[in-house]
Amino acid sequence: MAELFFKYKTILLSSVLGILCIFLIAIFFKTTDDIEYTEPVEVNNSVSANEEIEEVIDNAYIYVEIKGAVKHSDVYKISKDARIKDLIILGDPLPNADLNSINQSEKLHDEKSVYVPVKGEVVDVKESETSDKIVVNINTATKDELMRLNGVGEKKAETIIEYREENGLFNKKEDLMNIPGIGQKTFENLQEHIEI
Repeated sequence: MAELFFKYKTILLSSVLGILCIFLIAIFFKTTDDIEYTEPVEVNNSVSANEEIEEVIDNAYIYVEIKGAVKHSDVYKISKDARIKDLIILGDPLPNADLNSINQSEKLHDEKSVYVPVKGEVVDVKESETSDKIVVNINTATKDELMRLNGVGEKKAETIIEYREENGLFNKKEDLMNIPGIGQKTFENLQEHIEI
């Protein structure tokens, strides 16, 4: 009797498990039928979204330089709507800076170089506003004179003078490329503004 009960119990349990499996399989296939297939989106791998965002952000800024009678001669990344006054604030003018000789309301543009003279320094106004007409003798120039060159800050000017003191005068303009930090591109930008 117990044997018969156990046999029916096993058959009943197997039937219930079978029905449950069929039920679960039916639910699974029903769920997968509800999933919609969408066409794959074509992605342009040449420019990622992040690169596009970075490009937009970069286009909102320009790179400008300030040197001369300021505490922080450097190249700054600044808003393209900035004025010379904003750049002077970043450079932190020295007490003897002659700010009256500079048009502080002038709008900045990319690659602009602003030279801040000291009071009493005789500087051609056009020369102080742009470095295009500056020509510096790299064999005799002082640190301040070297810093008037576009792309030459305080540290680079000091390095040029140190190189000159250790190795003698420059024989040709191209010798400037022997200095760490002055490569072909920098030299090409400086070439017409230097002499020996």
